[in-house]
Amino acid sequence: MLLIAVVIGLLLSLLTWSKYRSLSVVSFTYIQIFRNIPRLVILIWVYYCTAIILGLQLKAFLAAVVAFGLQQAAYVAEIIRAGVLAVDAGEVEAARSLGLRQSQILRKVILPQALRTAIPAFVNQFVIIVKTTTIAALIGVHELLHTARSLSEVVHRPLEFYTAIGILYFVVCFVFSRAAQILETRLTAYRR
Repeated sequence: MLLIAVVIGLLLSLLTWSKYRSLSVVSFTYIQIFRNIPRLVILIWVYYCTAIILGLQLKAFLAAVVAFGLQQAAYVAEIIRAGVLAVDAGEVEAARSLGLRQSQILRKVILPQALRTAIPAFVNQFVIIVKTTTIAALIGVHELLHTARSLSEVVHRPLEFYTAIGILYFVVCFVFSRAAQILETRLTAYRR
């Protein structure tokens, strides 16, 4: 899901700066639609409407991955755009003065700095994805919350199961956030 979001988000971000207006309009429209429709609506739409429109019945898990990936791509595109805008214009001018082509400037100057700047926002989006997976239970995905609910109904111990799930979500998000902080510190150490 994160891979889908990063690949499509990078493509959307690049299309935003396309010299062809129609491509930048498509990118802008996609980003606006997927950022402004609730995740639950997109999830249900992908799960049910792909069968109606395309005649393709996706499994619940795959529908959740596609829905969350498509929506997160819009956020990733905006994160990358913000990272690119944070790159100092003087560095781009310096790269041009060295004779680098636009594709080289993008690949060797702009994107590395933009991605470094965007690490905290990427981590935030990952944490949001992890916490949002709970709504996938509504279409029958057997994720943690769904499993806890099923077990608590059988054993009649909801406090223990939901507490364990809460702790598990916290640990996963905390560990990932901490690892990202360490990575960010290492990647930005040269700035000090």
